[in-house]
Amino acid sequence: MPPRLILQLLILVFAICWAAQGTVSAQSGNGAFAARFPTDELTIWGGGSVHTSRIASRLRDATLGMAGVTYARTLLRTRVAALQYTFDVIPAAFLHYPRSDTGTFTTTYGAGFSPLGIRVNFRPHGRLQPFAGLRGGCLYFAGRIPGASGAHFNFTVGLGGGLRIVSRSGRALSFGYMLHHISNADRAPVNPGLDSGIIYAGYSFFR
Repeated sequence: MPPRLILQLLILVFAICWAAQGTVSAQSGNGAFAARFPTDELTIWGGGSVHTSRIASRLRDATLGMAGVTYARTLLRTRVAALQYTFDVIPAAFLHYPRSDTGTFTTTYGAGFSPLGIRVNFRPHGRLQPFAGLRGGCLYFAGRIPGASGAHFNFTVGLGGGLRIVSRSGRALSFGYMLHHISNADRAPVNPGLDSGIIYAGYSFFR
């Protein structure tokens, strides 16, 4: 299935969940909205790359897709912004790319996690909450990337932001963009150095 079609299906699923949640919220009252910013938060998300950047990328024409779960813990909260620590578990990832040794396109699958994450949420008590974040971690792929001289294990860094729409009942729908970098830190003869622009959507549960 093409990555962009996967992304469209993910957005459709999240939109259906949001519509159902909005129906329940509408029944709970029509008073002034004041979001309760969570202490703990769990987000299910998924997305795919729409382009590859040339900032530090050696691997071109590649497509990266990921699905994961993010746990967020609020560290500091003010009227203007809230600071959160984030931990991502990524049980499913795929990379479609041209092999450096043969030039042919192939697809490999992997998984990983990003334990080093920080996120700033603006307007923490509003219905619309812009956010920006940084995360670091790793991905392990079944195949060596970008070819036989590459590595299974690669480090990752993600930087991006987006917008979160919060419901009255403590749920949220998020849309974001992330510049995502994959590198084996020159631990193998060939380093993929892949920079991907990823669009993603997520559905959050607050506590």
